[in-house]
Amino acid sequence: MNNRPEVNKIQQLISNLESITKYLYMGKINEAQGKINETLPGVSSCYTYLIDNAIRYGSMGVEVPVDVLAQHICNMNDAMNNNDLVALTDTFQYEIREGLAFLEELVRQEIQEGEA
Repeated sequence: MNNRPEVNKIQQLISNLESITKYLYMGKINEAQGKINETLPGVSSCYTYLIDNAIRYGSMGVEVPVDVLAQHICNMNDAMNNNDLVALTDTFQYEIREGLAFLEELVRQEIQEGEA
């Protein structure tokens, strides 16, 4: 599990998503684009980790919604490809953020169980 994202990294990504959505709502596209470029590699890494570890988490009794996570990525890509700022904002705010929060909780539980 050496590639497991750290809680503070996940929290930073969530904070970045909040900044991105704020910039998009305010019409500050350049600022949003800079944060998007900074944030997407981390989001990709976190989602890849979740999907790659879905079976392991399943054996621990935690269902990772792989289909839902994959749909989040598809929605984000579609919104970006279509320059649909409303869909992109919604995807970041409600979907990608949700996936990262799910991962954060899993990581916290693993850390807590590892220390018990």
